[in-house]
Amino acid sequence: MKKTIVGILAMMICTLSFGQSFEGKLTYKVEFDIKPQKIENFEKLVIEKMKEEGAYFDRVTITLKGGDYIKEDNSTTEKRIIYKSDVNKIYNFQNDFDHVMITDANKRNALDLQFKEPKIEEIDSLKVINGHDCRLVKLSWDKLGEEYYYYNAEVAKLDAELFKEHNYEYFNTVVGITNSYPLEIVKTLSNFVSLKMTLVSVSEEKIEDALFELPKFKKAKKDYAELMLSMTGCEVMKIKK
Repeated sequence: MKKTIVGILAMMICTLSFGQSFEGKLTYKVEFDIKPQKIENFEKLVIEKMKEEGAYFDRVTITLKGGDYIKEDNSTTEKRIIYKSDVNKIYNFQNDFDHVMITDANKRNALDLQFKEPKIEEIDSLKVINGHDCRLVKLSWDKLGEEYYYYNAEVAKLDAELFKEHNYEYFNTVVGITNSYPLEIVKTLSNFVSLKMTLVSVSEEKIEDALFELPKFKKAKKDYAELMLSMTGCEVMKIKK
């Protein structure tokens, strides 16, 4: 049960996750809210299990340049996600792991499951985040879950055209409305678990192209690649040493 929840939280962040686009870094604090189950100290047990497996994190940094981005967390495994707009693919790396998981951003989700399209609402909001008044875009899938994107159109502006093919997790849908990177993101699953990312700092700066360079890859072992594809919906490649 705890391993399943850890997997769900990892997917939520894998989450996780927009004229001239913002270039620089956004740093967020991360909070998990796991609803009590019929197990004493359930949330504490789940968090401890995440820490034991190196999956727990409470900070995420997002680096943006043009139509590309990098997401990095402060977990022990130091998960790193690179999105390359020229190929519309998402590359998932982990520290001390010589394989990379590659997701086609044309898909709405990794396994390309056909869910009902979400209800999309634009809501005026007086919520202040990091000193900025924010409006809200809400996506909801009936009882399955909800996502909240608080944004200020003048902060971390993004050119939505650069992300028009980024269907994954409805990123292009959200950015098409906000024209900026959200300052707070909340994802909930069936009123069971939620993840909240709240902006704590903005650094507009020149980002070197070299940060987005990918290592050379080679094919992973066929059995392993087929297994991971069936489990995660991701292509798997091995990093050349």
